[in-house]
Amino acid sequence: MKHKMILHMRDSQVGFRAPIREVAKMSPDFYRRHKSFIINIKNIKRVDKSNEVVEMSNGECVPIAVGKISELLKMMG
Repeated sequence: MKHKMILHMRDSQVGFRAPIREVAKMSPDFYRRHKSFIINIKNIKRVDKSNEVVEMSNGECVPIAVGKISELLKMMG
């Protein structure tokens, strides 16, 4: 089923319908950190392990589970 996706960019947001599994496969830089969220690892500003939050380059903060942090850090290199 195609759910509404919201793409957050630096200065705007765009809504569209697509299966999240397919969007996650579009780039090796996409990390599906939750069944409802995909993070572009190239746009991560910092990972705050103590507060379990990823801060994106546009200033938005996305929660991340403790168990997913090490996997994300490996992807980031």
